Amino acid sequence: MKRIISMLIMQSVFVNILHFGVACKPTCSKNGKVCDANGKVYSNECKALRKGVTEVRECTCEEICHSKPRMPVCCPKVSETYFNQCEAKCNGLKKKHCHHFQSPVCGVDDRDYENICLAQKAGVEVACEGICPCPCDCPEDRVPVCTALNKVYDNYCLAQCAGEEVVCGGTCPCESCICITLFDPVCDVTGNTHSNACNAACLGIPVACNKACPCDDDVCICTEEYAPVCGSDGVTYGNACEAECEGITVNCPGPCPCLLL
Repeated sequence: MKRIISMLIMQSVFVNILHFGVACKPTCSKNGKVCDANGKVYSNECKALRKGVTEVRECTCEEICHSKPRMPVCCPKVSETYFNQCEAKCNGLKKKHCHHFQSPVCGVDDRDYENICLAQKAGVEVACEGICPCPCDCPEDRVPVCTALNKVYDNYCLAQCAGEEVVCGGTCPCESCICITLFDPVCDVTGNTHSNACNAACLGIPVACNKACPCDDDVCICTEEYAPVCGSDGVTYGNACEAECEGITVNCPGPCPCLLL
C-alpha cells in the first residue's frame, strides 16, 4: 500500500513539472541579473521565471542603474545630469567628475540654477557657487565715496555691492563738484562712460581709459603718482608706467635731461 502511495506522489510531481514547464528550487542561485522585455531587472533568471517571465535577456548598464535608488548627479565635464552615480559611471564618468544634484550656482544673469549642468544647458556662465547674489570681490584700496543714503564706503566697488548709488567721491557730506561741459568721454573701471574725467572724479570712480566704453583689452592703466622719469626719446613722463605704456624705455629717474655721472 505504501508503495502505491509513493508512486502516486511521484506521478503528481512529474505532471506538475510538465504543466508549468519549470521546477525552481526553493532558493534561487545568484547567477547574474537579467531583464524582461520591458527592462525590469530581476536578480537572476530563476526569480524571473517564478514571476511568469518566459523570456529574459542580459540587462544594459543603465537598466541596472535605474533599478537602484534615484540620487541625481550633475557632471559638468559633459554638461549632463544622470539618474545616479551608477549611470554616470556607465557613461565613463568617475565620481570626481560629478556631484550631487543640489549644488546651486548663481549665473551671470543673476538667476539661481539648481546645479552647474542646468546653467550650462541654458547657455549661462556661472558667476559663483551658491545662490545669488554672489559675494563681492572688491579691492582693498581706500578711495572713499559717499552714497545717496549719506553713507561712506572705502571705495566705489563696496558701495555698488551694497546696492547704493554713489553721489560723490570723498567722505560725506558731499561738496559741490563743478565740471566744465567739455565732452571728452572716459570709461571707468565699472564699464560706465562719463562725459569727461572730471565727472568720473566727482563720483570717486577710477578711470580705466580715456575713451567711451568699452576699453580695449590691452589698455594701459597707470596711477596718477608723480614720480618723473626721462624716456629714451628725451621726454619727461609722469612715472615709469606712463613711459612703458608709450613703449618708451626709461633712461633715468627724474626729469630730462639725464645727468651724466
